[in-house]
Amino acid sequence: MGYSERDHGYGTSPDPIGSPTVEDLDTTGSDAPVECPNCKATRLFSVTVTIERPSLLRVPDGSEAVTHYIGCAACPWASPAVCVARPIGGK
Repeated sequence: MGYSERDHGYGTSPDPIGSPTVEDLDTTGSDAPVECPNCKATRLFSVTVTIERPSLLRVPDGSEAVTHYIGCAACPWASPAVCVARPIGGK
């Protein structure tokens, strides 16, 4: 199996629950140019989605597991995801 832009070579991804929230990537305070490392598109997005409880993340009662990552709409590239627990319905 070859390297995939979506799973960064890990071969698995958490299962999403519901629809993701997609927002323009906030680059305020960054002097570095922001572009997709794969296709060089200059508009990237911040994506947040609720996921099934992953085995390596402790999710307390009253909380949900969410993942955050940066994605490109022009190609399959996405950054590695950061999974966190947050209060249900929180931001």
